[in-house]
Amino acid sequence: MPTPPTPQPEEFTALLNEINEVMNSFRVEMEGIAHHGKKVAAGTQRVVRLTLVTVVLTVLMSIYLIIVMAADMGNMTTDLRTMYANFGNMANNMHIITEKVGAMGESVSAMQQMSYGMASMDRDLGRVVGNMLSMRQEVALLRTDLVTIHQSVGEMAARLGGVNRAVQGMGYNVHEMAAPPNMGPLKRMWPD
Repeated sequence: MPTPPTPQPEEFTALLNEINEVMNSFRVEMEGIAHHGKKVAAGTQRVVRLTLVTVVLTVLMSIYLIIVMAADMGNMTTDLRTMYANFGNMANNMHIITEKVGAMGESVSAMQQMSYGMASMDRDLGRVVGNMLSMRQEVALLRTDLVTIHQSVGEMAARLGGVNRAVQGMGYNVHEMAAPPNMGPLKRMWPD
């Protein structure tokens, strides 16, 4: 192998300066890339943090909603059991109502017979009302007759009083007529 030529110190310095310039421009570009990388890293870090916070909040909200939903499902299950029991009671009540409606049907069929009886009773009451009106007229006539009888009895009492006075007067006269033999010389003949 052949030996490479030895460079001259000036060439060496120029080469070193050129390498230095290339390295400086590489360093400046790398610093620029690092600076942009830091900006991108900071933005990415913010996005990642916000994403993680959003995921954590979403998980916590999901856990809360699952707990609330589980409680609501428990309440709903209890309500469904209650509703099932109420439906059972309602079925029993409907059975009772059906029996009552059947009994009402029988009662309604009896209502027709009752209506015939009520019509007959209405006719009878009409007759009773007519009889009552007739009785009322008879009572009014009787009252008039009683007033007339009362007046007649008053007149009869007055006449009987007159007759009684006349009979008393006659009794007095008879007593007076019986008295002459008790007068005068024959007075002692008759006992008192």
